[in-house]
Parts: sequence; structure tokens; C-alpha cells
Amino acid sequence: MHGSSWGSTLALAYALAYPKKVRGLIIGGVFTGSKAEIDWIDSGLFKSFYPDVWQAYLDRTPEQYRDNPSAYHFDKAFNGTAKECKASSYAYECLEAGVIKLDDRFTAENFDDYDPSKIQIEMHYLANLCFMPDRHILNNAHTLKMPIWIVQGRYDMVCPPTTAYELHQKAPNSRMYWTIAGHATEHESENVFRAIFAGIVE
Repeated sequence: MHGSSWGSTLALAYALAYPKKVRGLIIGGVFTGSKAEIDWIDSGLFKSFYPDVWQAYLDRTPEQYRDNPSAYHFDKAFNGTAKECKASSYAYECLEAGVIKLDDRFTAENFDDYDPSKIQIEMHYLANLCFMPDRHILNNAHTLKMPIWIVQGRYDMVCPPTTAYELHQKAPNSRMYWTIAGHATEHESENVFRAIFAGIVE
């Protein structure tokens, strides 16, 4: 099975539930759905590297809610008026998209044309810890006996690389490949994935 970001979550969760059906995993931009990972993006723990992106998020948040802007935006995305829902969904999408690539030149989508439905699905899962007990994947990673190839951007600001490293430490048959990349699969990460697939085919 192959997946990056949310795809890595699904692949890992499936492998835990049905290990006999999975011959191996090739994953990247690792996200396991833990509270610590969700807090990393929602609480702006990346802001030492992208202070401008975090400030833009705060600027889209009423001043009285800036101590916990994500709590405000999640509430409005699900419970606000149509206008509030779109504005908060847009704010959260810009937050994530602003740090997803190593190349930080980000241009936000035109707000008038913006469709919030995709990010709302993501926010729904994040608000519910991806419908798994906290650290479910990491706490059970030692049971994953199949080969696992992990390709992780060292400068991933969406999913902290410490998660991929912890997974590698716990999964007994895993291999870790660090790349000069952010969260998005591009450049060096893309080449490493191609090399892994080529090696398997051969």
C-alpha cells in the first residue's frame, strides 16, 4: 500500500486492522492522527519557521479569539452562518497550504471562487482525532511486521518529522529515508519514491 499524509494514516490504520492482507507499506509525509500532530498545525507550533503564515491566520481571527484561533475557526466552520463557515474554512486552508511546500511562495485561492467542502472534511476528521484513540497507530506500530518504507521531508511543517522517526523506531521492519523537502511530495521525495518502487518491481 502506498500513501502520503492522510494516505499514510489510512495505510497504517488498515495494516494494523488487517496485517495479513498487507505485504508492505510505502508512505511519506507521515501523519498518524495523534493529538500532538494535530496541535502542531492548529496551535502554530511551526511559527518559528513561518511566522508570517501564522500571523495571517491570526489576522483572519477576531482579536478576542486569538489565544486559540483554531477553536474559533473550527466552531465557525461547522456551526456558523454560511458566510462564517466559508471564511473560517478559507482561513484554515490558507494556514495549511501556506506551510505545505519547502518553497514558501504561496498564493491563496480567490476567496469568491473558493469551495470549502474539501477542507471541511479534513477539519471534521481532525476535530475527532481521526476517529481513533490518541496515538493508536504509534502505540501499536510494533505489531507491524511487514516491510515499511518511510520517506519523510526533513522540513515538513504540516506533519512534524518526529512522528515519522518514532514510527520508524517502533516498526521492526521499517526503513527511513530523509529528504530535503517539506510536506508535499516533490523534488527529492518524488525521486526517492520512484527508486523504491523501481527496486520493488525489479
